[in-house]
Amino acid sequence: MLPDARIVHRLPGRLRIKVDSQKRNGAFFSMLSNELRACPGVLDVTANPVTASVLIRHTAAEAKILQFVAARSLFNLVSSNESHADVSAQMTAGMRGFSRNLQSVTGDALDMNALIVLGLAGLAIQQTIEGNIMAPAVSLLWYAYNASRMPHLGREPQPAEVCTRLA
Repeated sequence: MLPDARIVHRLPGRLRIKVDSQKRNGAFFSMLSNELRACPGVLDVTANPVTASVLIRHTAAEAKILQFVAARSLFNLVSSNESHADVSAQMTAGMRGFSRNLQSVTGDALDMNALIVLGLAGLAIQQTIEGNIMAPAVSLLWYAYNASRMPHLGREPQPAEVCTRLA
């Protein structure tokens, strides 16, 4: 049975594939590297059994490389189970949950947005005390100002609030 693999990153001329089921299997990754190097258009292959990944530098079309892999039965390519949108949604939900918990612990005195603003303002004050007024302190105050204008993470934005923030 072929191991499942997924493409985790791609750029023109670079393709990173993970084969999680073969993690720490040096023999598999050595064989895979040797086989992939025989593919026309592959310039270099770097395999890392510890991370279960293979980096392929190439000039060939990605489809040609994947056809080569399929013809040699090197692994079974499966689609990645998480998209960037899924990760973003999970992070937003986590931050909203953290903000709600922070509000309940502080009796609604502090939410995530207020914590960010206070933290950045505090860092700006520290930088000012240390004499780093222009770059770090001013930048941190600017970040604090912008953070104070962010939509509140503790609740879903209302339609009117979204429209006013876009204006």
